[in-house]
Amino acid sequence: MNANNIMFYFIFLFSGILLGCDAENFSTFDTMPPDEDIEILFANKNDSIKQLVEFCKSNPSVKWLGTESTGIDLSTVLAVKPENTDISEARRAFTDIGGEALMCTRDWGQQDFPLVSVTLPLYSSGLSVSGVSKGIKFIPIVSNNVRARVKSGELKKLGEDGWYIYLSET
Repeated sequence: MNANNIMFYFIFLFSGILLGCDAENFSTFDTMPPDEDIEILFANKNDSIKQLVEFCKSNPSVKWLGTESTGIDLSTVLAVKPENTDISEARRAFTDIGGEALMCTRDWGQQDFPLVSVTLPLYSSGLSVSGVSKGIKFIPIVSNNVRARVKSGELKKLGEDGWYIYLSET
């Protein structure tokens, strides 16, 4: 790396730091849609949303599925790739609801690796290290932790048992 490249890098980095300092005047929550929009989506696209949960249930090796053709993360414990038709159907459901990804979370410490939650990010703002995400989460077992997250406002009940609107800030 020559001296000009190094200087450009530091100017770019310093500019990013300065611009980031003003970010406290802008709330990323302001760019998130109201909960009512997600409630309407859940009511209108319920079949597609539940199809994605069924995809997680029937494909225990899937940890994450993105919209791109190569976007899939499989468990190293169960590295069995789902059928291409199942993946295509899940991606069609993404298109139907406007989702960004699908996260299937399991308890890898228990026998049969039970499904803990299914997360459908619908909106996000910011960077992976500092941002906000809002979407739909399915949690099949309502624990004390889930109740505490509802009470704190991190989760909001979405009509049916186990279904929530989530708001996550990183």
